Amino acid sequence: TWANVSNRRTADHRLLRWYVYRGWTLHQLAAYLGCSARSVQKRIHRALELPLPITTMSSSSGILVVDATWNHRQWCLLLYRDTSGLILTHRFDGGERSESYLEDLAGLQRAGYQPKAIVSDGHNALLKALNQVFPGVPQQRCLLHLHRQCLLWLTQQPKTLAGQSLRYLVNQLLQVQSIEEARQWNLLLDSWYELFTNVLQEKTFASQPTPGQRSWWYTHKSLRKAWRLLKNAQPNLWLWLIQPDIPKTTNLLEGGTNAPIKRLLHRHSGLHPERQKLAIAWWIFFQNNP
Repeated sequence: TWANVSNRRTADHRLLRWYVYRGWTLHQLAAYLGCSARSVQKRIHRALELPLPITTMSSSSGILVVDATWNHRQWCLLLYRDTSGLILTHRFDGGERSESYLEDLAGLQRAGYQPKAIVSDGHNALLKALNQVFPGVPQQRCLLHLHRQCLLWLTQQPKTLAGQSLRYLVNQLLQVQSIEEARQWNLLLDSWYELFTNVLQEKTFASQPTPGQRSWWYTHKSLRKAWRLLKNAQPNLWLWLIQPDIPKTTNLLEGGTNAPIKRLLHRHSGLHPERQKLAIAWWIFFQNNP
């Protein structure tokens, strides 16, 4: 009967909440339910295939936070979350592609969502899609992403004075607390470029050039990458100081969503990759519907 189907589905949802959201293992569930772990596993696999209930969007405007997280380079999870806490949509993809971002953002727009501001890591594919779907919406670059990437390129102990001083500026990025301090930081970055332009332009020439190929390359390629990243992001670094309700990082996703999802994948690493994706989709549902 329909009542039996409804009750069974409710029980399956409860089981999935325990397994996916609360972190119970198969053996813990088996002991609690008084059955074998194999029986619990079969039931969970069946429950994961159930159609996900629809989550209603609670607001039509807010601050959109976008981030991507990888699962061992197998696939990429694109997440879109409002600062109200609601995960608006998500996608599993083979990479961060502008086509995917464009489709997801256009879907949010069709659903009536219009962000007041957007926080992201500034990936080129995402920026391209954002400027097409939500042109003119203020954007804030995630300062932690910038900090992390620049330090990766500059290393812990840069050998040149240019690298050492730029590394100092990168670390100061996270210390800025006022519009005046932001203005001073911008001036220091511009002064750094004036002082070390010649270093950025230094070239190394091949001792035995290959015919038909370029015979030189920039000597300080990583230094150039770090400076260019900071310079390109400069117009979108300080929106959070002007509008205090805008976060300066994507930590809302990194700590509040990405980290639990990675714990889920680690805890249930034996799941088939496609079932892992289903488990994540259910985790997102339970996160939106505690």
